[in-house]
Amino acid sequence: MLHTMTSISSYSVLRNVALTATSSRSFSFFAPTLAGGKGLVKKSLPKVGLKKAAKKSKSFTRKGEGRGATFIGKKAFNLRYALASELPDMGDFMRLHPENYIANNVGRATTFPRSAYQQLQAFGLPRKLDKELATSGAPASVIRQQTIDLVQAMNSAKAGSSKDARYMITGEKGSGKSMLLIQTVAYCLESGWIVLYDPRAATWIDSSAPYTYHAPSKTFHQPTIASNLLANLLTVNAQKLAQIRIEKAMSLGEQQFGSDTRLIDLVRLGSNEKLAVDVLASVLDVLSTQTQFPVLFALDEVHALFQQTTYRAPDYSPIESYSLSAPLLALDYLTGRKSLSHGAILSALSYSIPDVHVPPILLAALDLPSSQPITPYMRYDPHHLAHASSGIKKVEVPFGMNSGEAAGLFEIWARKGWASTRPSDELFMSAFVAAAGNPKEMGRALTYNFWA
Repeated sequence: MLHTMTSISSYSVLRNVALTATSSRSFSFFAPTLAGGKGLVKKSLPKVGLKKAAKKSKSFTRKGEGRGATFIGKKAFNLRYALASELPDMGDFMRLHPENYIANNVGRATTFPRSAYQQLQAFGLPRKLDKELATSGAPASVIRQQTIDLVQAMNSAKAGSSKDARYMITGEKGSGKSMLLIQTVAYCLESGWIVLYDPRAATWIDSSAPYTYHAPSKTFHQPTIASNLLANLLTVNAQKLAQIRIEKAMSLGEQQFGSDTRLIDLVRLGSNEKLAVDVLASVLDVLSTQTQFPVLFALDEVHALFQQTTYRAPDYSPIESYSLSAPLLALDYLTGRKSLSHGAILSALSYSIPDVHVPPILLAALDLPSSQPITPYMRYDPHHLAHASSGIKKVEVPFGMNSGEAAGLFEIWARKGWASTRPSDELFMSAFVAAAGNPKEMGRALTYNFWA
């Protein structure tokens, strides 16, 4: 049915002639006239060759000329920027404040509070959701049952050790894992937590950042990644970091820090990339022992930490993720080797990265379906197996939403004007059934591959 709807939409677009361009650059112009429509323009083209006629008829209006749209037959041929229309008013949508994360609001269309969304932007957002949330009005999402479940898990974790609160959001492609992670991060930001969040952990292993070998630890340091993490931590949590004191004296490089030093002063040292890796580890050690604020360490694309990287050692042999400083530090907390005294570790898988697949060893350890099941003949790294089998709790997201949640999503897309035709019950039901409730596929059915 999805294929049928797409074919109908393509025919409809061609039939109506109006073309919509979805580019990051705004533009609006009229196409050059190729033939004059009799009676439709004040002054018809002279009877000369088409090339000369098109040359004489200027498609861009000059100063003092009153030319409007030019015509082909009886239809105006306009190219316009699809998002140039007035932004929709979404002021009647519920704000996603902590008190609204309740079961009675499942299926409600909501918008992120401005402060929480700005903090999320400081961390960065997942690749596709970044565009979706920033387009056509306020950033919006639907409260789902899994949203409530995750929030309840965070409430239980804030008074206990993160060793008992290590979660990984799992589910099929397009089921909404990253959005659920963002909603939970937003809840913690609004509820007084200290949050360290990175939505693109796959960039930790794709050899896009500098790295150097560190002989004492026998690992490869990634100073730029560590410095960026500290900068984001400081931007979002500055007020809370200023209230925390270091319990034990420490030295980093030539810097000495007494037992009464504010943690924010230590974080600021991360701007020095030569010290950033050690500073990040020390900051997390302090956050692990303090009890003033609960701490959330959140990662999207977390499957990248359980596989071989594209980095190379001096002998050009591939480097495993646990031999890089950033993945190793995250794995320490994700596997429970280290823990936060008050807080949680929350992560999510992603199937949206063509070059970084979810490894079969992780799927097998989490008892998830895989196209490459583990067999006695398969070679695997025992360290990756140990990490994947460390007792991480999976939060399973179903392939499709229920009808109430899907109705909330449809309300958002209709309000933002992303539906290809006038919103109706028939359009909702056709998209819902064709996509089996899957958020990504339902969006494609509504917009005919607008975000694909």
